[in-house]
Parts: sequence; structure tokens; C-alpha cells
Amino acid sequence: MNKKLFASALLSAGLLTTNIAFAQTAPNWDLVQASYIAMDIDEMNALDFTGFDLSGSKLINDNIFVVANYAALSDSVDGVNIDFDTYGVGVGYRYGLTNTTDAFVIVSLQSASVASTYGKADETGYGLTTGVRSMVSEQIELTGTLSYVSDSIDGTSETTFSATAFYHINSQFSVGAGYNTSSDASGYSFSARYSF
Repeated sequence: MNKKLFASALLSAGLLTTNIAFAQTAPNWDLVQASYIAMDIDEMNALDFTGFDLSGSKLINDNIFVVANYAALSDSVDGVNIDFDTYGVGVGYRYGLTNTTDAFVIVSLQSASVASTYGKADETGYGLTTGVRSMVSEQIELTGTLSYVSDSIDGTSETTFSATAFYHINSQFSVGAGYNTSSDASGYSFSARYSF
């Protein structure tokens, strides 16, 4: 009887330790990430942009972090190459909703350029992104965001919803897939991430 009681106590202690370790797992904001991107523009059926995105974020204290990204996409139609590059830098604030889930908001400066044999056009603007990152298990992370980008040149704006899922191979390396959609475009991504 004492052996069973002792074994039950050990099992309970082990489960409690596992739950505490899981409860302390929060999304890591110190990371760099490389992604393959494919984007389809609804009004231009002939264009299906593909390319890559490099991004990263770094906490500068418990709640404030900085972000940066660069994306280069391209396509060719009727022998004309079209290159679409975007840049962004910003600052964000994270708030721990639970031990495993963060809500966040990011304010950023955005720049985009489109170049082809017919010329080049540049735009700048600002972005506002809000979202939630959650470690739904020790290895699975889900993120949902809503982003608003305004063009300071012609006054246009666009709202995009995105969802991503990451599988954490270990504490440093993870792989993921994402989908995003807006009023005139949609796309998907496959990513590799290094957390530090």
C-alpha cells in the first residue's frame, strides 16, 4: 500500500512539473525567419508572384520589441519581368494574456517598389498590425494577425488577415506555413525560423 501511495505521489509530482514547465512556455520574440512566398493578385490573373521574405524581431525589454522585414517577389508576363520589393521597420508591444499566449500590436514604416522594363514606382506608408501568438502545445505555435497599411503618397489603404502555424523542432529551430488574404490578393508561405 505504501509503495502504491509513493508511486502515485511521484506520478502526481511528475505531472505537476510537466504542467508547470508547459505553463511557463511563452512565444519567443527573439527570432530571425526566412520564408518562401507565393502571392496571387485577384485583378491580374496573369500575375502570380513568388519570392522570399526575411524578417526578424527582438525584445528590448519585457514588453517592447523591434521588427524588420524585407521581401522580394517577381513574375514574368509576356516576356516582361516584374519585380516587387517591400521593406518594413517597426516597434511593437506584447502583452501576456496567459503564460502561453501573447497579444501584440506593431506600428511600422513601410516602403514598396515595383520595377519592370517600363519603369519603376515607389511608395511609402505606415502599417498597424494587431494579433495573437499562442503556444497551444509545447511544439505547436499559432498566430493570427490583422494588418492595415496606408500609402502616404496616394492615400490608398489595404487590410490583410494572416494565419500561421509553426512546429518547434526544438527550442531554437522551427518550421511553419501561413496563409494571408486581403481585398485584392491572397497568398501562402513556408518558413524556417531560428529563435535565440
